[in-house]
Amino acid sequence: MIASQLSDVLKIYHQGLNVFPYWTDELIEKWEKETISLLEKVQQGLTLNVFYKELQQLSSMLEDGHTLIYLPDKIKAELTYSPVSFRAIEGQLVIDAANHPWSDFMYQPIKDINQMSVNEFLDEVGKRYWRNSINLSLKMAQGSYAFLFQTTSFLIEFENGQQINIPFVFDRPAFNKSYQASLGEDYRVFLEEEAISIYQVGNKALVKLRHFMSEEMVSLFYEYVPMYLESEELIFDVRDNGGGNSCLADAITQAFYEGEFETEQVSTQVIDGGDIASGMILMTQEYQPENESDNELLKMVKMLGHQYLETRIETTHYEAYKGLLKELPVTILQDELTYSSAENFVINFANTGRATIIGFPTAGSTGQPAVFSLKTGGLFLVTAKKVAFPSGKKHHNVGVKPDTQLTNSLEDYQHQLDTVLAYALKRSIK
Repeated sequence: MIASQLSDVLKIYHQGLNVFPYWTDELIEKWEKETISLLEKVQQGLTLNVFYKELQQLSSMLEDGHTLIYLPDKIKAELTYSPVSFRAIEGQLVIDAANHPWSDFMYQPIKDINQMSVNEFLDEVGKRYWRNSINLSLKMAQGSYAFLFQTTSFLIEFENGQQINIPFVFDRPAFNKSYQASLGEDYRVFLEEEAISIYQVGNKALVKLRHFMSEEMVSLFYEYVPMYLESEELIFDVRDNGGGNSCLADAITQAFYEGEFETEQVSTQVIDGGDIASGMILMTQEYQPENESDNELLKMVKMLGHQYLETRIETTHYEAYKGLLKELPVTILQDELTYSSAENFVINFANTGRATIIGFPTAGSTGQPAVFSLKTGGLFLVTAKKVAFPSGKKHHNVGVKPDTQLTNSLEDYQHQLDTVLAYALKRSIK
């Protein structure tokens, strides 16, 4: 057990150094310090559960939404699941989805969970996933609360003094949130599938994209081109879209561009043995790398510090779909749970000003993760690509900013109102 754990820590340390594209000198120093500390803990003896909590905390220090630890099957096989999910809204933690009979408690502000304050609960989740986005961390943690808190139930006390005890269940719950309730009365349903739903609301087409993990969603989207063309505008709703395959997002985007379009600026770490060997010769006590001006020597210095990146602009083109909706006005609704390839989708439009974007800044994490198997049974995922707008504009840990910032209030949720969607549907197109 100890040998396998030591091997896994070293693999995470070295593969992280060689792949992760957001290193700074300060972060590397912190990464090494925390790794050494964990190696010392392993030698003292850690159970598998404690070891994986430590791995989660190590990976989360890289502050990247795609750098994660996946639990081994041995741990997952013993888990039960929370029948409620949580969300932070206006500084309050609430239940935002629930299976029967807990749905009556949705959107009531929570005071504590299992005698932990809300801040303590959120800190425990954030430090093992992604502190930059607590709501995305809550979503990531949904299937592992039993592991994180060593519990099979949640005792929740609400701010109004009411208490409930929610026992966990053996099957992972699927939360079904009503969407039609937000559409008003003047709408027509064209399609409702798990990944994509298509409606006509008044004189506007509305396409709800829940994720980009279904190849069928592309062909389903294009089936309704005639309806889109008869509409005043097309509204894409990618709020709470956790991403998937960016190629599917690009294929849908192609309808709005006649030709090839830019998708992102990508930078990847480069390690060259010859340059490293040459660079090592420079590293004497007298050498001051911060004063280096020679580009070739500077390249070697950066490579030694895992900070030499090669950058390219990526483009794409789908001949079959080109320009089918090139004149149609587009609005995109986004929020802080718009993540990964869903952010790529938004960037495809935001990069050229092709759409009006309404909502809240997105999660702020795209980029292809590399996956490394661990001897103890889990997986280490680490972002392999530094990604930005094609122009170089940063969105990592910042998010894609909307043209009009608007979000639903806690009171809106309590009264089952979607003011963001209502605003988009009523907005006039000039």
